[in-house]
Amino acid sequence: MNEIKASLPVEIIEILSKHLLNLSKKEIHDYFDKTTQDEFIYLKINKLKHFDNLLNAKLGAIKNIGIDFPLYFENKDKPNLVIVAMDPKRKDNNQIVEESISLSSVFALNNLSSRSTNKNDYWKFISPLTKDFNVYLTDVYKIYFDNANPSQKISSKDSKFKNFEILIENQKKNLHYQILEEEIETFFSKSKPNQNFVIALGNEAKDAICRIYNITTKDKISVEQKNKKFIFMPHISRIVTQNIKTISNLFEAMSIIKDLRKNDKSATEYKNLGIKIKELNKTLFS
Repeated sequence: MNEIKASLPVEIIEILSKHLLNLSKKEIHDYFDKTTQDEFIYLKINKLKHFDNLLNAKLGAIKNIGIDFPLYFENKDKPNLVIVAMDPKRKDNNQIVEESISLSSVFALNNLSSRSTNKNDYWKFISPLTKDFNVYLTDVYKIYFDNANPSQKISSKDSKFKNFEILIENQKKNLHYQILEEEIETFFSKSKPNQNFVIALGNEAKDAICRIYNITTKDKISVEQKNKKFIFMPHISRIVTQNIKTISNLFEAMSIIKDLRKNDKSATEYKNLGIKIKELNKTLFS
C-alpha cells in the first residue's frame, strides 16, 4: 500500500497562503512536493503569516518549530472523511536550528519511506481508510514548538498560542480554528448529503471540533450534525496503543480478584473482556 500518493489540493494551498505561509501558491506546492523525498524542508520564521511576530517574541526560549502540510488521499466517488490530529510535533533529534521552521507532512505520510517504518501506527490506521473513503488529513494546530526550558509549556499547552486571534471580516477569530474550519468546509463543499465524516484524534482535536461546530454532547463517541458525522476517538500514538495489553491484563486480573470474592458474579465477564481486547488488538488497524 506504500504506493498510495497524497496531494495538496489547490483550494487548500489557497487557505495556507491566506492564513499561514508568506509564500506564493507555486512555492507552497513546490515545498509540498519536496516532502515526498525529504522528510523535512526548512524555512525561516519570516516566511510565516500572522504567527511570525508571536514566534519571534519567543526566540531564545523555544525550539523545534514545525509545520506539517495537510494530506489528501483521493478516492473518487467514495464518502468524504476528514481526520483531525493535534499538531506537527518535533523532537530534539530533528535538529532544527533556531529561527528556522521544519516543513513536513502530517505524520510524515507524504514521505513513502516514513510510511514503511515499523513505528508508524498512523499509516496502519489511515491506509485501510483510503480504500473506502476520500481522505483528508490535517492538524488542529498547524505550528508546533517546544520550550528550551523543560519546565515551560509546549505549544499545545501555551494559552497565548492556542487562543491566538486575528481580525477576520471585522471580527476577532481564533486563527487555528478558522483555518481548520475552512479546510473542512472546503473539503466537504462538493459532497452529497450524509457523505461527510470527521474523525477527531485525541482531546485537542475533539475540543476544537466541538467549539467550531457548537457541539455540546462531548461525552458521546459520535455525533451527527448538519450533514456531518463526527467520531471522537483517543489519539493513536504508540504511547496510547502500547497500553492496550496493560488494559486487557487489568481486566483479567480484576476477574481473578472478583472471583476470589465469591459473591461477585461479573468475574467471567471481566475475564472474557480482557481476552477479547488482546485478540482484537492484533487486528486493530487492519
